This record gives sequence, C-alpha cells and structure tokens, in this order.
Amino acid sequence: MNTLLHLTKQFTSLSKLLLIGVGLALFAFQETYAQPFLADLPSGNLGVRLKATEGGSLSPHILFDSQNSGNDATALFLQRQEGNELIFRGYTSTPGKRFDNQRMLMKMKANGNIGIFQNEPVERFHVNGNIRTDRDYIVRGRFGDTNRQAVFGTDGSGNHRMELRSGNNPYIDFANNAGETTEDYDARLILSNNDLLSLWGAGLRTDKDFVLRGRDGDTNRQGVFGTDDANNHRIELRTGNTPYIDFSNNEGSTLEDFDARLVLEGNDLLALRGAGLAVNINRLPQGYRFAVNGRALATGMKIQAFNNWPDYVFEPDYKLSPLNELEVFIKKNKHLPNVPSAAQVAKDKGFDVATINKVLLEKVEELTLYTIAQEKKIAAQQEQLTALIAKVDQLISKK
Repeated sequence: MNTLLHLTKQFTSLSKLLLIGVGLALFAFQETYAQPFLADLPSGNLGVRLKATEGGSLSPHILFDSQNSGNDATALFLQRQEGNELIFRGYTSTPGKRFDNQRMLMKMKANGNIGIFQNEPVERFHVNGNIRTDRDYIVRGRFGDTNRQAVFGTDGSGNHRMELRSGNNPYIDFANNAGETTEDYDARLILSNNDLLSLWGAGLRTDKDFVLRGRDGDTNRQGVFGTDDANNHRIELRTGNTPYIDFSNNEGSTLEDFDARLVLEGNDLLALRGAGLAVNINRLPQGYRFAVNGRALATGMKIQAFNNWPDYVFEPDYKLSPLNELEVFIKKNKHLPNVPSAAQVAKDKGFDVATINKVLLEKVEELTLYTIAQEKKIAAQQEQLTALIAKVDQLISKK
C-alpha cells in the first residue's frame, strides 16, 4: 500500500510539472517574451524542465532528464529554440559541451529545411546517416503527380522493384568523376521516346552471356553474345526470317539504312551487301570489293556475269594467226598475243584471275584450231602418201 501511495504521489507530481511546463512553454513564446521559468525536480526523479540556457533568456529549451542529489543534469535529450531555428541536441553536464554541434540530433531551420545529424541542412530533408523504411520508398513528382514518381520497394507478390515514371524521359545517372565530360554524369541509363533503353556516356560489360530475346521471350528469335558450354566464344543470331547484322558509318549515299549488311540468305549463303571485304590490310584498294593480304583457300569459286567469253574463237570470221607469224611474234615479245608479259604483271602488281582465265581459254581454243588444222593437213598428206605407195606397187608388179 505504501508503495502504491508513493507511486501515486510521484505520478501526481510529474503530471503537475508537465502541465506547468507546457503552460510555461506557451507563455514563454508569446511576443512579450516573459522571463524564463526554471522548475527543479526532486532528487532522483525523472521529469521535464523548461529553462533558459546558460547564455541568456532568448533561447529557452525543454529538457527531458533526471536530476541527482548533486543537482547535476544528465539529460536524455533536449529541445531548444535559437532565434527561428528549432534544435534537438544531446545533453551533457560537461561545461562548454552542453550545446555544441557535435551533440546536435535534429535541426529545423527558419526556411523549413530539416536536418538529421546535420547542422546545416541544405534540402527540405537532409540526413547525415542511413535511412530505412519497412514499406515502399516513394518519391512523387510535384503536386503529388503519380505519373511522375520513383518507387523503391516490393510489389504485391513480394518481388523487389525499382520504378521510375516521368512525363519526359526517365533516367538514372552514374558518376565516378573519372575522365572528362561536359555532362554532369559519367553514365546515364535513359528510356528514350521510342521505348528503347539507352546507355549514354559509357560502355557496357557483362561477365555472363549477353542475350537479346525476341518478343514474348521467343528463343528462336534472339541474339546471343558469349561462350558455349565448351567455353568457345560465339555470336549467334536467330530469326524466323533472314538474320543479319548491319554496319553504318554514314559514309557515301545509300538508299538503305546501312552501309554494309552481313546477311544469311534464304539459300543458306552468307552474303555481304553494300560494301567490300578487306582481310588483314589497312584499307580496301580502290575499285575492289574483296581483298586478302595472304593466301586464300577454297573448295570452289564461281565468277558470274563475265562478258565476251572466248566462244568468238570458233566463229567463222575469227582470224587465226598463221603459225609462222605467231613464231615471229613470240621471238620478238617473249609471250603469246593478248597474254600479259612478266613486266606488265610486275607493273600491275598482279593480274586479274577472271581476265587471265579468259585469255588462257582463248589460247587453248586457238591451239585446238591449230591442232585441228594440223590434223587435216596430216590426213591429206597421208592420203597422198597412200596413193603414191599404191602407184609404186603397181609399177613394181608390172616388171
């Protein structure tokens, strides 16, 4: 019973002090700036005190503390108004340290900015430390527009999400102050107006396969850049139509939206459209579509649309040089007619395979005509020889 009575008296005393403290707080902030009020607590009790600071009467503060028998405050914390700023500070009995900035817990400045463990908040809410929320963290646009907001949290199924909405182009900026840039970011991930997610200002690196799948996740329409199960590097394109890779350097005039296209035709032939191909050379020689600096190996080669094929050799009006004239030409020039000389090949740094094949075929066809002519001449001479032998045999038999 004595304990209960004692607690009742304690509660009654504390209630009175709280009412007195609140009343005096309201009274102290009136324009008349009434004299500060100090209410001391009995030794060893907890309570609330309204008092002036050590520096004067214009900075009243409310202490939530206990007081020991030595009349020395060891406060839990205090609320204090300095001018037009509202400050919550930790309290210590150490002289000169009672109201220093190192013990500042929260400040609301005259402009409305609030700082947590931040003496000079420069934004509406400025925190020096971590922020934690057990629900979604939502930053909405001006005037509470839900179509212009950022959401960090989980959806209804418990999946983590980060969502950005904007009336223009939502983006996330990254900066590490590396390199020189005229922008206020080193990399920007931005959703363009054409619903394409773009990365500006930086490259993209992945330690796994980079896979671009077709619409609705169709694995038969996708691009894969990475390695296979045997750790071989690969680039794979799949499509229901004609897979291709486009290249463009904005050079020249073209009716297509590419300068070069590597495309797999419907006949399973890999074709290069719009450009030539250079292999291990600095640049593609003028007038050539394909150049190789080194040996080339192929199991077959086809040259299409070759004009003036040497079938003209077999036309009746083709002039075949007599062999005696051909002999004179060879002795003088050291090569066949229409065949490039060694000096000419050296000057041209090579020869055209299609052209030289045409010339060689022309010479083979001419040689065939020479052979046919020789065969006819030999046959005629054989007939004459056979006739002479027959006459000789007749003369011998008459004797």
